[in-house]
Amino acid sequence: MRRSADGFFRCDAGDTNWQKLLQGIDTGFSLSDQWCRDIVALSDGSVYAWFGSESGDKIMIYRYDPDAVTEVTEELTLYTVEESFFLQQAAVQYHKQHPEILIHVDAAISMTDKYSGNADYQQIYQDLNTSLTSGNGPDLMVMDHLKLDTYASKGLLLDLQEVLQPMEEDGTLLSNITTAYKEADGTRYAVPLQFGLLLAVGRDVQPEEMSSMDAIAKAVSGKTESYMGDRTCGELVEEFYPLIVDDILQNRQVNRDSLRPWLEDLKKIADNCGILPSRKEGRAANIWDLGSDVKLVLQETDGFNQAMTPYAVAELLNANVVSVENAFYPKMVIGINSRSEHVETAKDFLRFALSEELQSVDTYEG
Repeated sequence: MRRSADGFFRCDAGDTNWQKLLQGIDTGFSLSDQWCRDIVALSDGSVYAWFGSESGDKIMIYRYDPDAVTEVTEELTLYTVEESFFLQQAAVQYHKQHPEILIHVDAAISMTDKYSGNADYQQIYQDLNTSLTSGNGPDLMVMDHLKLDTYASKGLLLDLQEVLQPMEEDGTLLSNITTAYKEADGTRYAVPLQFGLLLAVGRDVQPEEMSSMDAIAKAVSGKTESYMGDRTCGELVEEFYPLIVDDILQNRQVNRDSLRPWLEDLKKIADNCGILPSRKEGRAANIWDLGSDVKLVLQETDGFNQAMTPYAVAELLNANVVSVENAFYPKMVIGINSRSEHVETAKDFLRFALSEELQSVDTYEG
């Protein structure tokens, strides 16, 4: 007997062929918020699995029941460039509620490939575009790493207004985040399933002094002590660029009027930090250096569990924490293929993926 997220498999003694007994999506092994501590297969064919999770332990019993077999009558594909625990969790939980529907999560890049640096993004984009133009595209698409505007302008994405507006009105969704994707004509072709926050943590720095890039520039201007520690130009730009990209890039053109004050603020911060030509060793200061080398750090936070670190450090050092410019990082921005034959099911899955039931599971992604 062998088990994995792909399912239960059996191999008779002396044989080399494995027989699949149960699909992984029908078991607890495919859920990302729990893990198997131990498993026992009995002679009568039943399997006992001991699962652990943040909410406690439980024993799951798996037995073959011919009357419980449900035929899958509808299958959808959810495409994502990068593999995601949250998306897999969503597909599994939706199937549990709708056994007749199966959501296949098609990830072009596994987590292993993502961090190995071997992924060929150009080939990935080409393969996706080929499938879309041939009419064999996925039913749902996560637009991270894809050009949302391009796909929307070609009519490949469905307007999600009728899905999102009721959820905003009843308080399920944070409209200040989801309406950021509303076009001038009121249409919306995508919505982030999750988001991250940019937090500033400051030792001997008041919240109002680090609530925005302009506030930070004013707070550090003229100070002899480095607040954020030395940085290369690239590191400094990367730290603050997400805060101003929407202002300086308009219709794919650089707005010089918006760029000028941003560069002036960046120059003040750079003068205080100290700029390195390059970083030959070590790293830029982060949250772990707040008690010694620096007074202010910016921390991207994905999910409630990740927020524990900056708040714990702040409590230990009697420091302050504030959300910088109320900025957010969109995560897993999802759209529906307008040419899908399963549009209504895709809409229902999207509602489920945005629901509190699923969002309450923290997969450290947003």
